[in-house]
Amino acid sequence: MIFFKKNENEDEDEWLPISDLMSGLMTIFILITISYIYVLIEERIKLEESKKEILRKELELKKAQEEIRKKESALKKAQLQIFKTKKKMKQVKVTIEKVSKSLKDIGALLNESLNQEFKKDLKKWNAEILTDNTVRFKSPQVLFAVGKSDLKWRFKAILNDFFPRYLKIISKFQKYNFISEVRIEGHTSSRWNRYIKGKEAYIKNAELSQKRAFAVLKYILQNTDSKYFSWLQKLLRANGLSSSKPILRNGKEDFKASRRVDFRVITNLEDSLEKMQKAVKELDSLNLDSINYE
Repeated sequence: MIFFKKNENEDEDEWLPISDLMSGLMTIFILITISYIYVLIEERIKLEESKKEILRKELELKKAQEEIRKKESALKKAQLQIFKTKKKMKQVKVTIEKVSKSLKDIGALLNESLNQEFKKDLKKWNAEILTDNTVRFKSPQVLFAVGKSDLKWRFKAILNDFFPRYLKIISKFQKYNFISEVRIEGHTSSRWNRYIKGKEAYIKNAELSQKRAFAVLKYILQNTDSKYFSWLQKLLRANGLSSSKPILRNGKEDFKASRRVDFRVITNLEDSLEKMQKAVKELDSLNLDSINYE
């Protein structure tokens, strides 16, 4: 065995064998190597975990991108639907405006037809045609005796001339499904006599006005061509309105003018126009641009 001498002056037992030195160095080297390998393993584990995290993030990114594509697709579809809806709404509004104008035109045409037919007779009958197509007979002394419901002969003569011509005109407009009712309305003043007033007078006038309206209805049905009966049966009504709709002059009741008989055409115009105007307002109130597409 070979020995190294540390110092010439030292004892022989202080010499170290080379093999022991090499063993020590080898042990140190092994420990360093193991330590390095352990660090490498840890780094590799961290690297693998980082790769896994990157893969997870990439997967999340792909999912997010896919979700974005879906929302973009849904947004495009929604925008297309909005465009179609707006276009449809515009078409509906145009249609409503056309129908509304047509209904008004029909009402105006009926009024023109009535005025054209009866313009020469209104003065001698003491009658008038209102803008709502009501034909009003205004001479109470010609219509009925005071407090009575029997038609006077002069009023019968007027009805004989008036109603066949009136019926001919309104029947032409029924093809438009424009007329819902033809009302014979009996009206009185608020007076009954000097002793009966207020509620009791109103009740008595209600009974009288109803009898008068019915008397007119009965007379014209009995004297009208039977071919019109089925149609008149559906439309013709007799309404006694008592003093519920008086004629006012300067804020006061005109008692003579309030006693009258009206032939009133009830049309679908007002109800239809109201529904159409409501529909247009609802369409205008829709704010399609504010819709949330999420």
